[in-house]
Amino acid sequence: MSGRYADAWSAIVDVLAAYGVDAFFGLPGDDLELPRALDGAGLDLVPCRDQRNAMYMATGYALQSGRPAVCALGKGPAVTHAATGLLEARESGAPVIVLAAGAPERRRDSGGFQELDQVAVAAPLVRWARRVGHPDRIVPATVTALTRAVGPPPGPVYLEVPDDIRTAEIPAAGARPALPEPLVLDSAPVAHGPALAAIRASRRPVVLVGGGLRHRNGDGVVERFAELLGAALFTTASGRGAVDERHPLFCGVAGLYAAAPARALWSSCDLVVSLAGRLEETAVDGGAPWPSVPVVQVNVDPGGLSAEFPGPRVLGEARHAVLGWSRALDGALKEERAGEREGRAGAGAGTERTDAEAAGPGEGCGRTDAEAAGPGSENERTGKESERTDVAATWADEIAEARRAMAREVAAELARAAALPGIRVAELLAALDATAGEPRVLVQENGLQDMWSYCFPFHVGGGSVVPSEQTPLGFGAAAAIGVKLAAPDHEVTAFVGDGAFVAARADIAVAARAHGGVLYVVLCNGGYGWLDAQRARLGLDAERYPFARPGAPPPAVDGPDIDCRVLRDKAALTDEVRAARRFCARGGTAVLFVPVAPDDVPPPLRDGEAVPQ
Repeated sequence: MSGRYADAWSAIVDVLAAYGVDAFFGLPGDDLELPRALDGAGLDLVPCRDQRNAMYMATGYALQSGRPAVCALGKGPAVTHAATGLLEARESGAPVIVLAAGAPERRRDSGGFQELDQVAVAAPLVRWARRVGHPDRIVPATVTALTRAVGPPPGPVYLEVPDDIRTAEIPAAGARPALPEPLVLDSAPVAHGPALAAIRASRRPVVLVGGGLRHRNGDGVVERFAELLGAALFTTASGRGAVDERHPLFCGVAGLYAAAPARALWSSCDLVVSLAGRLEETAVDGGAPWPSVPVVQVNVDPGGLSAEFPGPRVLGEARHAVLGWSRALDGALKEERAGEREGRAGAGAGTERTDAEAAGPGEGCGRTDAEAAGPGSENERTGKESERTDVAATWADEIAEARRAMAREVAAELARAAALPGIRVAELLAALDATAGEPRVLVQENGLQDMWSYCFPFHVGGGSVVPSEQTPLGFGAAAAIGVKLAAPDHEVTAFVGDGAFVAARADIAVAARAHGGVLYVVLCNGGYGWLDAQRARLGLDAERYPFARPGAPPPAVDGPDIDCRVLRDKAALTDEVRAARRFCARGGTAVLFVPVAPDDVPPPLRDGEAVPQ
């Protein structure tokens, strides 16, 4: 690589494209040189109307694909407007590269147009933030930004290009810096230590999967580990999509969103193995009390290891740990089986001897069996192994029964819904499942009634993209566009509230023509259902504090590639959803507005009294 680039954006686009980065979202600055550079490289920019939505789209793309995405911004208020999206990308661990314009170097501290210390704004919200101060630094800074975004751990980064650096010629002499070569650890053994000892000693374990295992669970290594361990398998809200939710050990989302039978498993477990999660509040404080048992934590990010819980903490890749522990458990299982075979063979041979021969020379026949066996003998070990096997079998039965009980609860909820007027959210989720093809992804919000889809097994199968513990309004509605761009062969359904839909409405309309195919299911309760429920709990006046006003759905999104409908008829529900999916399969964007009742609250939240009734 030699010569010079005409400007900074040309250099940045060339470097990123060389490393396979091809997803760009944003509302760039006034110069529009970045779109020109993308045109020259044969790449597309998804133009946005709102910087927050641009960040959500890039985050959705990165979470679904596991690859970095770019969000392009202007300067000053453009950066502060994107801050909420930066926060979400950081909490989700999404590899997003933010490219921002900046006031010229020569005008710093002079009160220039839209001048702001943008690095100070962005730095707390990203893994790395830099302002490039010289043309020679553009190429190495871009490579560093990409390296830091990909991680581990992955996360957003911020790169600012001042206007006078942006317009300068950029040197391209010498070889392009190489990205770090990852060290593959899958084949390396895991050392025996407190974590493995706790896992081996457990008889009633729970495995809790966090968002850090997204795209790290190839070949179902986590499910295989749960099978060997005989563990109930849960995810955090952020961990949705990391494991197969059809697996017979899967019991749903932990904590606040867990059904009563699943909470009973948490109350009686003897170990929690937390994989690549941060043990967020909704997982440990919602629902049943967190069990007072050891917690084995594994995280590649030291900041993800909590000191609030007893038990071993492991700094490293969760996938590597799971593979090593699985080998150890598999080896121990084979040894046990071999020992059982030897024991049976030895018992068969012993029956041919007389009692006197069995007693041995000089030994009387008056000893008890326990005395004859001696301390630590094969009989004692066999008894302990049998006891452990019985406990494990009982735990497996309890997991299976919990899953059956949750299925019965779903059937009862659907029967209850059928007798009520209007379409209930449980019925809507059942229709979505009945009409969905494969592969598919459900992109979610975190409002009062959107959370129905968190409550296993009301929505089963397919992948999931959810907001982090920050739960910003509008994330799922906008992120679905990035998800669809990352997975064009997937059915993508955005399950959102009307408040979230309104927040992303302008960008949904803009992106529909070029990047359609998303089905929007909009739950219409007239605003912010969670706040309205809390208002009712405190007895505040609904007219003075109108957080929700049930009535007409939000305005429809216009366009030849957009089909908007209001669903009110239970009998026609499944047919309407199926027709919307057909429209999406042809590249259109379908929007189904579904009026919902204020009392239509997810059972775990209702039963746990998280929401007043």
